[in-house]
Amino acid sequence: MNRLFRNILKENKNDYIRTVLGCSWIISLIYFSTAVGGCLSYISTGTIPQMTYLILEVEKEFLIPYGLLLFLLILLLSGYIRKRAAIYKTLTVFGMKRKHKYRFVLFEYLGIVGFSIILGIVLEFVNQKL
Repeated sequence: MNRLFRNILKENKNDYIRTVLGCSWIISLIYFSTAVGGCLSYISTGTIPQMTYLILEVEKEFLIPYGLLLFLLILLLSGYIRKRAAIYKTLTVFGMKRKHKYRFVLFEYLGIVGFSIILGIVLEFVNQKL
């Protein structure tokens, strides 16, 4: 069973890479907008803003872009799910139990989300250093 999972993951690594990079880009944009909001607040008030101020006041300006980014993230993941639906059906044809299939899907998506968050944070820290 584990060998089957590894083979499926190897065959579809390009889809994983595309999805992780897209999600990471979206996450890094959210961090970038927070940094821009902090800079704008510093320029307008002359003091370094506290995190509470950033969350309550500055982030209100970015609600529409955050909504669009969230919509883009949902579209990206739904496209990935549509692409993977045939493989999930194949797992059922192979006689895999539901428990194993759900575990495979859960770890697959946890990996995508985890790698995306970590890579998005790293990209934003690199972006801030530049």
